[in-house]
Order: sequence, then C-alpha cells, then structure tokens
Amino acid sequence: MKKLVTCISATMLFISCSEQKYKSSVRFSFSDIPEQTHLKGTAVAFEDIFKPIRLYIKDSILFTVNQSQEYFVTAYNLNSTEKIGDFMPFGSGPDEVLGIRSIQFADSSVWIFDRMRQNLFKYGFEQFLYNREIVPSMKTQTDNTDRILIVDSLLLTNSMSRHEARFSIYDMTGNFLKDAGELPDAGIDMTELERLESYFCDIALNPADKSVFVAYMNTDLIEIYDKNGTLKTRRHGPEHFFPVRKQMSSDGDIRVRSVPGVTRDAYFWPVAFEDEIWTIYSGKAFDPSVKDAFLCNDILVFDWNGRPIRHYITDIPFFSIAIDRAGSAIYGITLNPEFSIVKYNY
Repeated sequence: MKKLVTCISATMLFISCSEQKYKSSVRFSFSDIPEQTHLKGTAVAFEDIFKPIRLYIKDSILFTVNQSQEYFVTAYNLNSTEKIGDFMPFGSGPDEVLGIRSIQFADSSVWIFDRMRQNLFKYGFEQFLYNREIVPSMKTQTDNTDRILIVDSLLLTNSMSRHEARFSIYDMTGNFLKDAGELPDAGIDMTELERLESYFCDIALNPADKSVFVAYMNTDLIEIYDKNGTLKTRRHGPEHFFPVRKQMSSDGDIRVRSVPGVTRDAYFWPVAFEDEIWTIYSGKAFDPSVKDAFLCNDILVFDWNGRPIRHYITDIPFFSIAIDRAGSAIYGITLNPEFSIVKYNY
C-alpha cells in the first residue's frame, strides 16, 4: 500500500509540473529553432587586456567594462586591436563612478549607468575616440534601480523597490512617473523577496521602434514589450524550467538563496538590433562545487516577434558578448585560464 501511495504521489507531481505554465506564454524547444551552427573561437590579442567583465561594440570601437583597474572603461579599435584609451576612473567625485552596470548607445550619445551610486551619465560618442579626460553633458540621479534604458526621453528601469511591476518609468531628471507591466505569473507560491529575485532580468532596446526585450536569469523565459511597457509576447523555452529561489533567515538577516542542483541559470546580456536580438543562454543547474560555472557555450537569436531563429554553440566557453555584424563576428570574454577576449566568426 505504501508503494502504491508513493507511485500515485509521483504521478500527481508529474501531472502538476506538466500543467504549470506562465500566463499568456508560448512554449518553444531547441527542436523548434530552424538553424543550429557550431563556432570555433580564437583569442584576440587586444592591447593591455586585464580583467574585462562586459563588452560593447559601437561602429568599429570595442568597449570593455573593467574590474580591478584604475579605469572602468577601455576603448579599442576593432580593426587594429590597438587601445584608444582608458576612461572613467574609480572615485567618489561628482563625475566619477564606483561601478558600471551598463552602457547604452543612442544616436551619437553614450549613456553609462553607475548602479553603486545610482547615477546615469551622458557623454558624446566622439569623446571616446581619443585618449583624454571625458566630461558628461548630463547626469541623472535614479532611485534603487538595477537596469535602465533611455526610451524617447524617458528612463525605463527595473525597479528594486516596486515588487509587482516589471518596469518603473521616470523622466530625464529622475522623477517617478508610473509603473508598467507585470512580473510573470506561473502560479508559484513565493514570498515577496523570492518573487523579486526569481525574476531578475536583463533588458535591451530595439533602436528602431523602442521595443524592449526582457531576458530572465532564473527561468528560461523571454518577453517583448512595446515602448510604453505593454506586453507584446512571452516565450518559455527551450527547456521550460521555472525559478527556484528560497528565502532564508540567519541572525536576523533575510536573504534569498539558490538551491544546489535545482536552481538553474537561463538568459544573460541580450544584444539588440533593429531586426533581431542575441542573448547568452546557460540552462545549467546551480552547483557551488563547479569552478567557473558562469561560462557558457550557447547563444540564441530571436526576432522581434519572440521567435527563436538561430542557435550558436561555441567550442570555447565565454561570458558577456558583443556582436560585430559588419565583420560577422561575435566577441566574448573567457578564462583561458586568464581573462582574454575570444572571437567567433559566424
């Protein structure tokens, strides 16, 4: 009888899991992606590479965001691999930064977000073409924001204060205007803090119509919103897992932790163009014993209807990517075993 009850319980659990679904979502699998390509990478000898943690490309300039260095940003000529200059020193002065969360290019402007101090700086792109001190033309103070996009003279952000909305929208002086969108709902019982951290995401902007691509980190879910924060599509895949983050309390300190073997990584650092979006995909289960588990080998490409159209698999694992479409190349950061930049021709 005990064995029968166990079998029934397992069957009910399987049925329950198989029926679980995100509201208003469409599922896809690896088999639905029409094109799969394996890529071989080669290390690129950029001058004075030390510890880059993120990459960006604008025209023929490669920007690295650095750690453990005096300057947070270094610019390189992609064609010659020579360094143009170092920019934005570490410091607490009015125009200095404590840490760079993201860089966004908009027309001839470069927007740099210091999450540590919640400052958003605007620079002219031409300032990064020469090795000299740069001066922001604008600075905006934000409010407990994790990600930020400039959308038609407004700031669209992932707020860390409002736990129900997907976005908070501010004017360019940092005044709150409204919330927009809702966090995904799969009927999973979570505390407020678990819900907030389970749906951490990266965001990227379509430079043409200002649609917003959302890539979730703890569930293989992507979303596309219009520039007003209205959901256009939600796609779940390719492996259909849900977030598992558990709230714990220790000595009065409340935290949300990953569960080894259960919590999984999903999408990271999307790169958006007018016709498609490229994003890193992991799918790995959290295992604290695995060294450099954050390195990935997969890149998925979506169109702006949310359909997956290509899947790249690399031989050298990486984290953070930048796409040089003019040169048909992907650049990624790897540990080999030291920090280096690897190039994949596609």
